[in-house]
Amino acid sequence: MPFNTLLLTSLIHGTSFSEGRCQVRLCLEPGETVLFFVVDDQSNPDCTLRQDFGVTGSICDLVVFYVRGHNKVICLVELKGSDIERAIEQVTSTRRFLQESLRQLAKCKEFRSHLRQIEWKAYIHPHGSVPRDTKRLCKPLQQDFGKGNFDISRKEDLGEFLRS
Repeated sequence: MPFNTLLLTSLIHGTSFSEGRCQVRLCLEPGETVLFFVVDDQSNPDCTLRQDFGVTGSICDLVVFYVRGHNKVICLVELKGSDIERAIEQVTSTRRFLQESLRQLAKCKEFRSHLRQIEWKAYIHPHGSVPRDTKRLCKPLQQDFGKGNFDISRKEDLGEFLRS
């Protein structure tokens, strides 16, 4: 199960992550639970997600698991310079891999109903300039995550995005 690997090799203490000049963070509010998993093996050499599950494609930097009440979100985060197209490919590729891994475990009817409760989001945080033609670039994000469930933003704080 990918979450066993995530818990054992990728969970970081706290609710912030930085890579180079980029940082994302979340200031917790009462009733929230947030887990940050660094899944990119270049940022986290201890992460074995790629090896354990034979991931050969691109993978994003961070998986954020957010819970508040009945709201459960898996947010895939990529910190990037200015190559937004590459960042989009990384979050969409990671989502496909994780969803397929979870589907394989969904033989139990109760587990399938839990999977339907998860809202998938993608957050791309560039430290360079954001391209002007983001509407064209965002089509794959809209297809994979749906309207309102993705953002390309220079805001470091993930709170507003995860809570919406």
